[in-house]
Order: sequence, then C-alpha cells, then structure tokens
Amino acid sequence: MEKGLLVYHPARVRKSRVFLPQVLRSMICNYFHDSMFGVHLGATKSLNRIFKEFFWPKMRSYVREYVTNCEFCPRAKPPSNTRVGLYSAETDSRPMQRLFMDFLRPLIRTRNGNKLILAMVDGFSKFVWLFPLRDMTSKSVVKILIHQVFAQHSIQECIITDNATVFNSKIFNDMCFQWGIRHVNTSPYYPQPNLVERLNRNLKSALIVFHHDHQLAWDKQLHTLQMGVNSTFHEATKSTPAELFLGRSLNHPLQLQWKLKLRWSP
Repeated sequence: MEKGLLVYHPARVRKSRVFLPQVLRSMICNYFHDSMFGVHLGATKSLNRIFKEFFWPKMRSYVREYVTNCEFCPRAKPPSNTRVGLYSAETDSRPMQRLFMDFLRPLIRTRNGNKLILAMVDGFSKFVWLFPLRDMTSKSVVKILIHQVFAQHSIQECIITDNATVFNSKIFNDMCFQWGIRHVNTSPYYPQPNLVERLNRNLKSALIVFHHDHQLAWDKQLHTLQMGVNSTFHEATKSTPAELFLGRSLNHPLQLQWKLKLRWSP
C-alpha cells in the first residue's frame, strides 16, 4: 500500500504501478486509446502507456482485445500493409539535427479559416509539431519556424522538405541562409520524407475519428493530438519523443489528478 493505493512493485524497478480494480480497467483503456491523448494508436503503443502507470492480471490480453474491438480504428485507418517506402539509412545522433517538414492537405476549412496543417518531425527523437494554417505560403512557414520552433527549442542544423514551391522560394532560402541551416530537397521517391508521411497517415486517421461529426473544428484540439503523439512510446527508440527531446515525460490530466507521478520509491 502507498498513500491508500494498492500498488504493484516488481523487482529491480524503481517505479511502482497502481493495481487497477476491474471496474476501472475499461475507463483507463478508453483514456489511453480513445481520447485525444490516446490518438487511437495501436495496441502496443496503448499498452505501453498504460503499463507505465498501472497493473492488473492479464492486462496485455485485455488491452489488445480492447483495441482490436475499437469500432473507429478500422474505419479511419488504412490497411496495415499500406506501403510508405523505405526508411533512410542515415540516422540522427542528437535532437535538433534534422527537421522533416511537410503539409497535410487538403482539409475542410474550419470556422477559424484554417485548411491545412504544417507538420514537423525531429529526426532523432521523433518529436512532433503541428500547426494549423490558413494558407500555404513561405511567409507563414518562416514565421512559425522562427517564433515557435527556433525561439523555443534552438535551431535545426538541417531541414528536409519536398520540392514544393513554398520550400524553394527566396523567402525560405534566405531564412535558411540567415540562420545557418542546410536545406535539403528530396524527390517524391526518396525515402527520407517518410518520417512526416507516416505522421500524416496517423494524423489523418485521428482527425477522421475525432472530427467526423464536426469537421469545421478539427483545429481546436490539434495541440492535444500533438501532446498525445509526443507521449507515445516508440518501439524503434524504446522511449517517447518527449523523453528524448525534452529529457522528461509530458504530464497528462489523469496523471495529475490521481497524483501518479509522485509514487517513486526511494
């Protein structure tokens, strides 16, 4: 028992986990899979997020069955054998080394006038930024990079984009020169852009699930989807994007309300 909670504390592990009663298990699966923080990701990623905080007997099979029976995932997600190309053999060794950028479009214009999403992925940590935009212009992209990425997180050494006009304008090239950034254009068949392509595929599915009945408001919760993606465990990195990029996990509402982060053993 810790602070009135029944906990499970496996050997050689610093953090204990709350033993979850049966009546709460479906609610927890709903939170970590069906909510904006869960982003309707697959069984493995949903299980990893639940596993960090909770424990109950046969939880792996319970979570997998819950995700398998989700009525929205099959409707919104493409077939699992959808080909997205090969990954680049080049790897990053630190955050802010390479930034992958692309647009998700076309989308229905929202009440705020937004009709596309500028998506960015850090090559090392897979940390994601999502920005709703009214237009696809170089000026809008440069403003976001300088004020919301560079000013808050430092400057990327290299930016990788496709050959869209917005990324090859004088405004964009002047910005890269001014900030000392190497800009790499890729062909449609080059494997490197797939970091953003995979993100956009998952993002499309999430937008379909959460906004199919109110399509004029998809931009209102985009920041919550961004937090959900950055809090999701990646099998390739054995960590979450936030942990690799920021050096810490992101808080989420349930964690704060139940004070789950305070249960560290000495």
